[in-house]
Amino acid sequence: MNQLALGKILMNVGDLPALPQITNRIIELTADPESTNQEICDLINRDQVLVAKVLKLVNSAYYGLPRKVASVSEAVALLGMQTLRTLVVGASVYKTLAGMKKKSVGNYEEIWRHALACAVSSRLVATELMISQKDHAFTAGLLHDIGRVILATLCTDRYQKVYELAEVRGCPLIEAEQEILETSHAEVGTIIAHKWNLPLTLIDPIGYHHEPFANCDNQELVQMVYLGNIAARLAGYGSDSCDHFTLNDSVIKQWGINYEMLHLVAEKVKGNISLDLI
Repeated sequence: MNQLALGKILMNVGDLPALPQITNRIIELTADPESTNQEICDLINRDQVLVAKVLKLVNSAYYGLPRKVASVSEAVALLGMQTLRTLVVGASVYKTLAGMKKKSVGNYEEIWRHALACAVSSRLVATELMISQKDHAFTAGLLHDIGRVILATLCTDRYQKVYELAEVRGCPLIEAEQEILETSHAEVGTIIAHKWNLPLTLIDPIGYHHEPFANCDNQELVQMVYLGNIAARLAGYGSDSCDHFTLNDSVIKQWGINYEMLHLVAEKVKGNISLDLI
């Protein structure tokens, strides 16, 4: 990472909205072993818009719960507090960044549609591979590209050049970012995630979703998002026309999967992604 280049980008970070205070408090409480589920549920219930978004996610077909969930406390009983926390954080970050789209370069809706497809795909892959963190995989997939949203809104002129270079060369966007910005959306996303005090289960996939074997605390979750990212593109939810991907041979060996399985996941996702969900 070029610290000078990154510093110039983050000089604009003052333009970045802060997460809602209630979200920061939820993150603090769920990290406090002395806090109670009821205390956290009461806090969430203060923001009815947030409650509505969380219940909409929990009751979506993507979660496949046996019955409709009508309250935050029911969601906790079925999914657990840590899962609910990641859903609350995911909905809050999406809501916060959605207000920036008016000054964004590129197709803002496509970036988020890809992110939601990645979220759904990551959870499906994790479920297929019987990974315990399948619910965390959903939110991690949803937020994996927040660095792109931030770069597209805070560095519009330079990021437009990134798109143009990737299009001309037919190279992955992250390579064009490195050449023009001397940093990447993964690095920027990681720094912002730390600034917002997001949990490490979300920070690692944001920072390493292009590096499935990076040395981090949540490598398994990173790999689920890496695979979900590919499945989302196979389903037709690429965030732009110049994005390319390859399936890492070591990931295939690690999980015993192939493109056929990812195509099956993609078929389940194809045509079923709507930003109305979040």
